Amino acid sequence: MAGFRRRPSALTVSPRRPALARSRLIAFLLTVTAAAVVSTAPFYAAMRPESPAHTFMIATATPVLFAFLPLVLPPLQRPVAVLLVLFSWLAGMSVGLFYLPGAVVLFFPGRAPKTPVR
Repeated sequence: MAGFRRRPSALTVSPRRPALARSRLIAFLLTVTAAAVVSTAPFYAAMRPESPAHTFMIATATPVLFAFLPLVLPPLQRPVAVLLVLFSWLAGMSVGLFYLPGAVVLFFPGRAPKTPVR
């Protein structure tokens, strides 16, 4: 089919803008790592042993879902960064600060290459 170009998947690194796609993936991996640390570290469970498990899972899964959105929909990179900073600020005294590196990476994406790739 002449003129038909296949659109690349959102999870692959684009050859035209590899640094921008890579920064979204790094932000997602930082957020997943923060969620893994928060959910397995004993300090948070020791602070609130009476809290139900489902509320804890919602608190750790919400930022991961936010960080996944720019991988699928790249125009949402800045709004998701604002949401992650807002979450970090609201939950700053317990688990929020662990999610701040992912938000910072989303705010300052990698530079696009200076020479266009053909």
